[in-house]
Amino acid sequence: MLLYPRSLVLCDSNLIVFNEKMDTMFQCFHLPDLTFQYGFGTQGQGPNDFVLPSITPVKYQKNGFVMLDGINLKHISVKKDKAIVQTSTLNYGFNCFNDLISISDSSYCCNGGFENEKEFRFLYPDGNHESWGEYPETEERFGSVLDRNQAYIKMTVAKPDKSCFVSFYQHIRRFRIYGKDGELKRDVILDILPGQERPEVDDYLRFIHPISVYATDSYIYTLNLDMTTEEIENRKTTPNIQVFDWEGKPLTQYKLDCFINTFVVDEVANKIYGAFVEDEDHIYVFNLPRL
Repeated sequence: MLLYPRSLVLCDSNLIVFNEKMDTMFQCFHLPDLTFQYGFGTQGQGPNDFVLPSITPVKYQKNGFVMLDGINLKHISVKKDKAIVQTSTLNYGFNCFNDLISISDSSYCCNGGFENEKEFRFLYPDGNHESWGEYPETEERFGSVLDRNQAYIKMTVAKPDKSCFVSFYQHIRRFRIYGKDGELKRDVILDILPGQERPEVDDYLRFIHPISVYATDSYIYTLNLDMTTEEIENRKTTPNIQVFDWEGKPLTQYKLDCFINTFVVDEVANKIYGAFVEDEDHIYVFNLPRL
């Protein structure tokens, strides 16, 4: 049983399923046959227990990955018969690190915050931080910085080699690619329907495009709904996966035949693995055509 599967992590020859509603929050399956290996990650107040971990990893490392949990980083080493969890703490004078990603061995980037004029924060190893990045428009149309920032909510992932990162706006077909120093390299607006040039002020009328983003050194993959809230509730259509190169060029789109909310891509095995929060019994496996 995969009670409430929120996200997947591909770790060498293992697929890790994150289930925040379970007392044991992670389940490890061996690939390619998806044989269950073990569970790990206890909810609790112990030094290496989990309280409220983020949905996606901050970074991947050899034989493991790192998750954000409040103001702590959980360094997870995945072994053959167990996982080892170690904890370190982020000390930056604030406690909200939404969309935290690693952009170098010791520096991080996260969203600026819902009431910050800037889009991002750089977090430096000496404990200093810097807000930067301009939103596509001012708050005037929305009435407040908070409402503007919520309309331009985004999903950010780093290229594994840490040379750059990409940020996708969820309510419009637009994304930006940045160098690791924060320099804007590409600002891509996709002329694809359905969609809107700017997010609607009324959040119920907004389209929801990417709900999950996965990056490799070769490509960027986005899992998209491309529907309004009402259309999603009525299951108007199934999601699709779009593929881009790191220059921002759209390459292809795969239409899925079922609903998933999270996915990972194994380019070596040419497989896409997906899960859906309302389906506790399945991990979906799709063949990935060669690009």
